[in-house]
Amino acid sequence: MSKQKTKKLGYKQYERLLSEAHQKLEFLGQRHHELQTYFIAYVEFKGDNIIFNEWMNKRIKEMESELQENDKSNEQHLEASTAN
Repeated sequence: MSKQKTKKLGYKQYERLLSEAHQKLEFLGQRHHELQTYFIAYVEFKGDNIIFNEWMNKRIKEMESELQENDKSNEQHLEASTAN
């Protein structure tokens, strides 16, 4: 059996990966804050005894699809950067 040759990441590549991870965390934090704000505004607008499950589920699905799209584009960028 031959050993698989794996290219180790260099300092600059690790730095880039950490930067991208930090950007993703900031993005998720912003989205979380937006969701909280929208939810609070919705509850205040509708008043007491509201049914918000459908609204919340719809919004969660929208956010998940946005995050998946962003993850796909980031993965493509990451694959291109590690191929060098």
